[in-house]
Amino acid sequence: MAIFRRSGTGVYNATKAAVDALTRTFSRELADKRIRVNAINPGLIATEGTHSVGFVQEGVDEIPGFGRIGRPEHIATGVVFLASQDSTWMNGETMFLTGGL
Repeated sequence: MAIFRRSGTGVYNATKAAVDALTRTFSRELADKRIRVNAINPGLIATEGTHSVGFVQEGVDEIPGFGRIGRPEHIATGVVFLASQDSTWMNGETMFLTGGL
């Protein structure tokens, strides 16, 4: 799970864990109805929200992985995949799009 180990992020991290658990549970509960349930767990993404709270500063070196902040289009590709026929064998999974975070 992509979590932040920064002070003050406990509620954020708990909600990410809850989404992962609900994804697994609902995928089993709805499988007999042929409803697939998957989730996307994004890393740090530059959005208006993350900029407005001062959480994102462009050019941050200390981010593990690619050493940069993600953009919304990085997440959009995962959404398109989950909505496509290419993901029909995927159920109860969390797709981590974190840039290696």
